Amino acid sequence: MKRGWFAILGGWMLVVFGATTALFGTGFWSSPLRALQAVLLLSGGLAFVSGGRGEERYGLEPIRLIALGTVALGGIALVNGVGALSGGTPVETAELGAAVGAAVSGFALVVIGGGLYRGGDAIEIEISDEPILRDR
Repeated sequence: MKRGWFAILGGWMLVVFGATTALFGTGFWSSPLRALQAVLLLSGGLAFVSGGRGEERYGLEPIRLIALGTVALGGIALVNGVGALSGGTPVETAELGAAVGAAVSGFALVVIGGGLYRGGDAIEIEISDEPILRDR
């Protein structure tokens, strides 16, 4: 996967945060779980944008920033799933399946991001600066 795609993903994460805030206001800060998700969305988006552009921030090389963005993205899903399950067992089977699925997929992303941060090869990322979309 080319590194530039992570900058696009991070940009979309920031757009989602801005659009959600513009449409629904800032009431999410009053809920600890929603506030945590907002912080993860912002920090993950910024980490993806910086890492995807090949920038070094806070002494972290781009690959580690991408890893932290992946952990943040997984954290959003994990918090969503755990939040749904901790509010009581969802009544319908579909709700329970969605909550468990969110928690499990979020956990998987956190593990992949952690492995990538440690230098693992869970994802092969091209470090070239070629454009991500080429003319054919």
